[in-house]
Amino acid sequence: MNNLFLFILLLLSLICTLSCSKQTNIYSIEGYLEAYFPDQPIFHKRFENEAGKFVFYNYQDDYENIQYVALYIILREKPKDNKSRLYNYVHLAAEGWEGDVIKYELIEHDGNDEILYVSETIKNYELVYEFGVVAIKGNTIFQWAVEERDDMVEADRIFGENVKYFKVLK
Repeated sequence: MNNLFLFILLLLSLICTLSCSKQTNIYSIEGYLEAYFPDQPIFHKRFENEAGKFVFYNYQDDYENIQYVALYIILREKPKDNKSRLYNYVHLAAEGWEGDVIKYELIEHDGNDEILYVSETIKNYELVYEFGVVAIKGNTIFQWAVEERDDMVEADRIFGENVKYFKVLK
């Protein structure tokens, strides 16, 4: 009986250790948004133009051919219609990379308008599928995306499992 009790205690301890040590890899992007990355995202670039201030972070998983991107844009003017702004943003971004949005869904999440999308683009002469979420709050656009070259299966899975961690902070 003591051996059974000890075995159960050991098993519960092992289960707790495995579940408690699981890292979710949620990172904050300068306090503006939180999103999933397999490891610490790297600052990519910052610039300003007539539209506003743009800040990009990414993480490249060369082994899996996957890139994770997070960004925020502080617009100079607050949009009059958030849903139209999101729709235009996602479609213009895809067109800028010689691509198309092949699926999108406008939703409201945590009181913010968001769009979930899938785009197919050409980047550096390669076919890239992008699964992403874009939100708008006030005059700031927030985005997190998972990109995959030549295929979409892994990016679709990663995005589906981790979009729940995307969170607007400011």
